[in-house]
Formats: sequence, C-alpha cells, structure tokens
Amino acid sequence: SFGWCLAAGACLSHAARWLARRSAQLSERSALTLLALPLVLVFLRMCQLQDATWVSATALWGHAYAVNPRGVLPAGEYGMALVSTGEYSAAEPVLRWAMANAPRDHERGIAYYTLGVCLYSMG
Repeated sequence: SFGWCLAAGACLSHAARWLARRSAQLSERSALTLLALPLVLVFLRMCQLQDATWVSATALWGHAYAVNPRGVLPAGEYGMALVSTGEYSAAEPVLRWAMANAPRDHERGIAYYTLGVCLYSMG
C-alpha cells in the first residue's frame, strides 16, 4: 500500500545518507541507487510471476478459486471463464456450487444463467 511505499522510501533515503557519510567514494545518489536496485529487481520478478497468473480469465479466476474455494464470486467467475473456453464438464460442478451457495439473488441468477448456458452447450 501507499503507506508501506512511503516508509520504504524514507528508510532507503536514510540508509543512503548513512552509507554516503560512511564512504568517501559514494555520493548520496549512488548509495541510493545501490540500495534501491536490488529491491527494484525483486519487485520486477514478483510482477512477472503475477503476470503469469493473469495470462487469461481462466487462469486468473482459477487461481482465485483455488485460493478461496468457498468464495461465491471466484466460483461464479471461474465457471463463466470455463464456459467461455468450452470447458463445460469442468464448469458444471463449479457453477452448481456457486448457484447453491450464493447469498444474494443476483449472484444466484448469474450462476443459474451460466449453468444453463453450460448445460445447453453440453447437449
């Protein structure tokens, strides 16, 4: 969050000033670069790994459903993504569960409609 970013920036700035004072060869800007570069590389790698999760709607909602299998929203969205890719046999149990456990009528209606499309497409 924004607060953590501000705290990390303040810590980096303080550490760069301290490092520049301790070393006669480093300026404050060079020290900040040396300290920030590993963090930037770590966050870049984390973004790359997250992008692999978001490669498609099926992958995104499949991950969300795996993380929260009792969530109605991930189940419904995952079911819709499976139906849109033609994976009807995988979508059916997910949509049935979402329809049975949806706390609100509109969520139940969306799951019901998508399950109908799924069953119709299966024949």
